[in-house]
Amino acid sequence: MRKHEAPPAKPYPWFPLRPYPDGPDSWQWAKQLEGGLYFFGPVEDVEGALRRYETWLQERKKPRRRKSAAVEGDAGPSAAESAAAARQQLLETVLGYAYRRRDGGDGKQAA
Repeated sequence: MRKHEAPPAKPYPWFPLRPYPDGPDSWQWAKQLEGGLYFFGPVEDVEGALRRYETWLQERKKPRRRKSAAVEGDAGPSAAESAAAARQQLLETVLGYAYRRRDGGDGKQAA
């Protein structure tokens, strides 16, 4: 098994990426982020790798669009409205069960 050559040095002391071997004779700038190793370009392209890294960071900071807002302009129910609807449904389920037990019914309506 062939050993890698020594890793290239960082171009600046504050440089956020580290060199990572990408084959027997090549290196890539990479960083461990969110539990995964992300590659940002070859070590020969220092400024491009830094630009791709900064773009990646900016993309992660953008607010995510909610999936429930399928129609433009319709933000969907607020969190408070959703919680109130869930509480109402739970209350109806529990009360319905309690009334059926009290009345000795099996859940079938009398004709």
